[in-house]
Amino acid sequence: MDPTLTRSQAHKVFGELYRKSRSPEEQEEVDGIVATTSDVFVRIKRIEELDERSGNSTRNSAHASADGRSDARSGRGHSSSGGLSGAVGSVSSEKKARKKSDAGEAGGWLSRLFGGEIVKWGKANGTISPGFLGMSYALSPKVEHLFLGLKEDQIVASIKCLKIAIRDGWEAWTPAQYNVIVAMYNFLEEFVKVPPYLQKKSRPEEWILDTLTMQKNYVILNMHPNIDSVLKEDLPHFLISKPDLSPILSKLKAAIQYLLTLESRPPGIKNSVLAFYVLGRKKIVDWDTVVSELKVREPVLDRYRSPENVRKVIEAKIVKTREVYTRRKNELEEIDDIKTKYFQMDPSGKVKVDFLNEIVGDVVRKTYSESVVNEALLNAHKREPHRLLFVALKDFDTCTLPLLSGSITTKAIGTSTEVILFKQGMFNSLIDEFILLMREMELYIKKYKNVSYNFNDFMEDMKKGPSDEVIKSFIDIVRKSIKLFKNFLNDLRVVMNNHMLAKNTEASVGQKDKVNRTKEVPIENAAPGVRFLPHFDCELVSNNRMNGRTIEKIFEEIMMNVYNYLYIFRDMELTVKLSSAPRLQAEMESAKKELERMGVKL
Repeated sequence: MDPTLTRSQAHKVFGELYRKSRSPEEQEEVDGIVATTSDVFVRIKRIEELDERSGNSTRNSAHASADGRSDARSGRGHSSSGGLSGAVGSVSSEKKARKKSDAGEAGGWLSRLFGGEIVKWGKANGTISPGFLGMSYALSPKVEHLFLGLKEDQIVASIKCLKIAIRDGWEAWTPAQYNVIVAMYNFLEEFVKVPPYLQKKSRPEEWILDTLTMQKNYVILNMHPNIDSVLKEDLPHFLISKPDLSPILSKLKAAIQYLLTLESRPPGIKNSVLAFYVLGRKKIVDWDTVVSELKVREPVLDRYRSPENVRKVIEAKIVKTREVYTRRKNELEEIDDIKTKYFQMDPSGKVKVDFLNEIVGDVVRKTYSESVVNEALLNAHKREPHRLLFVALKDFDTCTLPLLSGSITTKAIGTSTEVILFKQGMFNSLIDEFILLMREMELYIKKYKNVSYNFNDFMEDMKKGPSDEVIKSFIDIVRKSIKLFKNFLNDLRVVMNNHMLAKNTEASVGQKDKVNRTKEVPIENAAPGVRFLPHFDCELVSNNRMNGRTIEKIFEEIMMNVYNYLYIFRDMELTVKLSSAPRLQAEMESAKKELERMGVKL
């Protein structure tokens, strides 16, 4: 470079130098020199050095001899005065010769010289301040002001409120609502860090890296649905119940309003961020390009994005609520199963006891002589609790105990066979108790055969306790009977549940040898499992009313009878269970609603 050049002459030389033909990569380096250097002499020197390194010092040179022009930098030219005048003349003639073609170039060299599209873009949105003649440009102070828009007390108040909302808000909000709060908190934390980065006067490339998390958090925040309603309505409504936060809620609201309107505050947060990229890359980029590069995933809407300590509390609540839901669901299914299988209801929902007719008739006819059996006697044994309990115990003794205590005769395809359903001794203790209870009941009926007692009085006495000693002794027998019936029922329920599992398994996956063998093997204990009721499809051969029925049907009837006895004689556990369906349904629905709110799929 000629050291005698004036500044105005140097600008002309710089123009010629800038217009030289180069590869896109070389031209990008030249543009970088122009963007980072404001002194024209330094620009010329650095560009010449770049051209020399790339072998471009003579290619398409602004002073190549083939064009008949002088080299302004070496002082050679057509003018006899040489030196500076030759360089000036050369630049002048070149400018005239190319004036027309330059006008047709997109942007042209003058456009690039005076900042070009970058300055035009930055001036339009207020993010870039151009220097003298647009030859040097920088980030506008307005960008920094945008990130300084929150007051210190607003920042402190907002962070405190958001932290409490993140700690407790999950108890009231869905994951989608809660995660908006988390997204705003994450964005706010990064937003307030931006001004120090910009004040360091570092390179735009560093601004991009320093604010990368802020950029991602802003994108994530705006990808959530309903952020305005959650932050402006749901959040304050939740926090208003926290008395210690009332004094600072106005500051939170002001901060939220500011952060939600960043895009409508010139120069706008998107253009401000874009300015970092435009200055760093020396070319205009759009927001979609930046978002694509950030590779931000879609926001999580079906589970809470909570801190680890809060997540543990949420998970514990979900486990507990799911347990309540499952337990109530199982209880309702059990109640429905009991009502469906073991009770008959009339249209009004009242339990029907027609099944008693056969049992009462059988027991009364075997207990009394045929001459005294009449309708009145039969009705008395159905209407009076002490007589009905005697019938129930007697029928159980006659029809059920033989099946539980030893061998029985069954018939299948015309052949009779002696079989054992249960291993000997399995029910011994219960049977011994039953024998004592049966003897006590028989003595009571024999001793107080003329006692008249109805079910209305009986139910009142079960609630308050009787005052009459005769009735007291009967109520004592009732309670013993209820306890014993329930013990038998618990074991028989397991046996029949196991049997149904075995039948379902057989129906769904075919016979399995191990399970299939249980059809003939006596039951050893009442433990849950998959096994058949032995000989369930064979008919019983006996001298009682169960004769000719299959073993399976007999046990289904035994279960039904015992459940009805417990209901008739007011077993509180069963009565409460059967009447608790509405409450259990409400609790199950409440737990289900709570789980669904927390994003749990059932």
